[in-house]
Amino acid sequence: MLRLAGRAARLLRGLLVLALTLVLAAGAGAAALAWRLSQGPLEVSWLARQIEAAANPADAAARLEIGGAEVLWEGFRRGADHGIDLRFRDVRLLGPGSMEVAGAGQVDATLSAGWLLAGQAVPRGLVLAGVRLNAIRGADGAFSLDLAGLDLAGPDDVPGEGPSAAQTLAELRRPAQTDRSGTGRALQHLSQLRHVQVRDA
Repeated sequence: MLRLAGRAARLLRGLLVLALTLVLAAGAGAAALAWRLSQGPLEVSWLARQIEAAANPADAAARLEIGGAEVLWEGFRRGADHGIDLRFRDVRLLGPGSMEVAGAGQVDATLSAGWLLAGQAVPRGLVLAGVRLNAIRGADGAFSLDLAGLDLAGPDDVPGEGPSAAQTLAELRRPAQTDRSGTGRALQHLSQLRHVQVRDA
């Protein structure tokens, strides 16, 4: 009986040492990654391919193309609560016949780090540079976007199902939250948005 108890104690001690080693290794890895991201952008082309794959189902009328992607974190300079910065280059939306219907030379998005760890993209800032859109002016003077006959509504999109424009504007008028502010807002994905800029359009 004593021998069995001694074995159980050694096994428990071994498991605790293993768990502590894994926690320390994960902490050291996270610190090394944070330091590397603070030194400058890190090329993450695989992320661009993953986003393209998720955005381009086989039966989609439109196709998203991303030339490249980078990630960086300026938490050492701007504070630990600063989000993760993603930079996408040569973003294009292609319609039928591979005709470009919209594009941007660069898209910079700052995402909440806390929500990103939970698997959700909650933007804090968005900068679009070199935006390209085609507009058509009708005979009656009305303007519309030239989307080359592209219908951007998905097959499951039902009018009135999502938040209304009034709800969205009401959310954007409220003070921006941080990861420490908690949750509970109806439009959580907009709760931390602080700025949107469009340059060189």
